[in-house]
Amino acid sequence: MKPHPRIRKTIKWGGAAVTVLLVVVWIANLCKLSVHLDIGFGLSCGVEEGLVGGVRWLNSNGPPGKFGFHVVENKYSSMRWIPTVMRTPDKVAVGVPCWLLLLVTFVSTFVAWRSDSRIRVRESAHLCPKCGYDRTGILKDAKCPECGAVPAGV
Repeated sequence: MKPHPRIRKTIKWGGAAVTVLLVVVWIANLCKLSVHLDIGFGLSCGVEEGLVGGVRWLNSNGPPGKFGFHVVENKYSSMRWIPTVMRTPDKVAVGVPCWLLLLVTFVSTFVAWRSDSRIRVRESAHLCPKCGYDRTGILKDAKCPECGAVPAGV
């Protein structure tokens, strides 16, 4: 069963937007910029050294309990290429490399675009969207004689 066209559209365009956002963030990281968002309640998330991650402060000496956003220039940082978990007495930090998230979002977005275009091409060429059987001469609302699929417009 193929997903509803609205869900396919959301996956395609949402994935494209997230992929572009990750590319921009990764380029900013390559330019030695760090972006942090303090959520409050001892939680912080951000992008630094090529890692997208979060920090949970374990004591009250962490960031203030208010919401905040800031960009910092990191002159001496280097890029990290593998997932990282860091635990100190006052905080726990988890980081996932930007390239890994970028790869996952790009591949899933590419698959969504490719499958949607394949479905549209098959429907415009009078082929069954499921199996590719030539439906020329068959009524539009009839089931496919090969696989039994019902056309999308019905």
